[in-house]
Amino acid sequence: MKHYVLFKFEPNYYNEDVLKYTKEVFFSIGKKLDNILNVNVYSNCVVRDSNMDVMVEMDFENKESLDSYLNDDLHKAFVNRTDKHLVSRVSFDWED
Repeated sequence: MKHYVLFKFEPNYYNEDVLKYTKEVFFSIGKKLDNILNVNVYSNCVVRDSNMDVMVEMDFENKESLDSYLNDDLHKAFVNRTDKHLVSRVSFDWED
């Protein structure tokens, strides 16, 4: 299963440090959990009000893997640190 999450942060919050932190957290989760097969983190290259700032792409072994990811301590710490600075978050899941 593929899992995508896109983040739009408050103006003047998003910067290279936020991107670095996002990469550290999601790559660490990917290494920690066996049921995550791949992780990519992308930074938007065109700044527009309608664009998101960051997209995380994850490949899960199966649908049940989503629960272990959502309940992981690193994921919860990321949410606690960044949620108050979000304008928008969108997630999307699909499988073949």
